[in-house]
Amino acid sequence: MTRGYPDYGIDEEFGKLLMPTDIAELAARLGSIHTWDRRGDIVAYDDFEEPVLKWTDGFSSPLCYAALDTTNALSGSQSMLLHTRGNLNDYSAVLKAYNVLKSRRIGIEWAFGNLAGNRYLQLVIQRYDGVRHKEGGLRYNPSTEKISLMNTGGTYDEIIDTGPIAIHYFMFVKAKLVVDFNTGKYVRLCFTNSEHDLSSYGLHDTGSPLGEMMYFNARLHNLVATEGNVWLDDFIVTQREP
Repeated sequence: MTRGYPDYGIDEEFGKLLMPTDIAELAARLGSIHTWDRRGDIVAYDDFEEPVLKWTDGFSSPLCYAALDTTNALSGSQSMLLHTRGNLNDYSAVLKAYNVLKSRRIGIEWAFGNLAGNRYLQLVIQRYDGVRHKEGGLRYNPSTEKISLMNTGGTYDEIIDTGPIAIHYFMFVKAKLVVDFNTGKYVRLCFTNSEHDLSSYGLHDTGSPLGEMMYFNARLHNLVATEGNVWLDDFIVTQREP
């Protein structure tokens, strides 16, 4: 149709519209939750907008629970709340089972908000191959402002000082842990606006006859005898990480 006639209210040609050449950028502009660290190929994600929570209880303490909640969210209208009761060492935990991926260089990304002090948030990734069980994980304690990494013995060592991190409703902290199950090593940790090289740290590696599967775990653990909460959102699993 010819442009520029008074009928259409246009008296000159439109300017050129430039589209982004990066498909990941286009997806981000269209509302994808994959907007922070875009490395790796996405194989699974959960924005917690479904009416059913698709995570299994991870043997939580009595009366501690996980639930979909609209009080606090990063994407959409709801997130997953982990709630602990007011006893020392109470914890609320969830897990998700997943098929083993072809790539063994895997990333897990979480967003978390309003993590109560005097407790830690633990995020873990596990892989069973029928012979070996390898896992890696981190713990973040907002009171000490420290991140601890699971070591080769399955315990945790403090390795990163995060400094103070602001807490506010609808403001979430991003964390992405990348591991290499082929080498049995960590790769890196992205946390808020910093990136940490973890390639010198080994994963926890033990024998196991369990069939091929992967587990993703999240846990809120009391370090004092008070109730606590954390809201989790925008869970992403990636493979073929650089």
